[in-house]
Amino acid sequence: MCPQQRDMFPLLHRELDIATCRALGIDAPRLFGPAPGIYAPAVPNAASRFLRREGRPAEAFVRCMGFAYGHAKYGTPAANELEAALSKVDIVCMVQDGDDIGLCDDEVRVELLGGLAAAVTRARGTAPDVYVLDTSGASPRIDKCGQALGWFVITRLLNPIWMSGMLEHPRHGGQQIEQRVGNVLSLCRATNAPSWIPAAVLSRFGQQQETARRLVQNNPSAAARLLQHLQLSLEIGLCSGEASALLREVGA
Repeated sequence: MCPQQRDMFPLLHRELDIATCRALGIDAPRLFGPAPGIYAPAVPNAASRFLRREGRPAEAFVRCMGFAYGHAKYGTPAANELEAALSKVDIVCMVQDGDDIGLCDDEVRVELLGGLAAAVTRARGTAPDVYVLDTSGASPRIDKCGQALGWFVITRLLNPIWMSGMLEHPRHGGQQIEQRVGNVLSLCRATNAPSWIPAAVLSRFGQQQETARRLVQNNPSAAARLLQHLQLSLEIGLCSGEASALLREVGA
């Protein structure tokens, strides 16, 4: 659970833990979160960790979230218990209850969903099925993470209207684009998303000269960080090709 849930609903967590333990006949912790008083991200520097071979996002997730909460525990260190529980997980799912913040509009969802998926993969040796439950409409809809991620990329990063709107804001627009590219590529790596997604991102931002020129003009520093995301993705085999246009513009 996230820090906000930990602090807002302690009594609910206690009662839920009691009911779960009675129903299953166990006394092992079932609720895990960050240490008391800690609001640090589940996977610090998410894009860097997910896109580097030595990033170790699974270990970072367990280290941050390995504290047990319930009727007999509150913030008790329980990394081993968390890993034991993760080894039995088949499905990872995140609930999205609004359209104002999309799947990769901020790093929090990447940290939690991507970090959990990576931790489960490490604990059980095989990747879990990853889903996104969308409850923002009249009828809840559940999609595979790859589908939800593809929809995000099509409506944001590949949408020329969205792109132009972002670039109307000097510096800040380029920063927001760079952060979303990093989030998308990180979640692609963590959840084994369809290969067309990172390929489309590379094509749009690394190989289209006009897009590269506008990014560098808007925010040279953000463009350089975006180039680093693409180069790391190429190094780990997430996509193939080269970010030739953006490389030329950043180096100009």
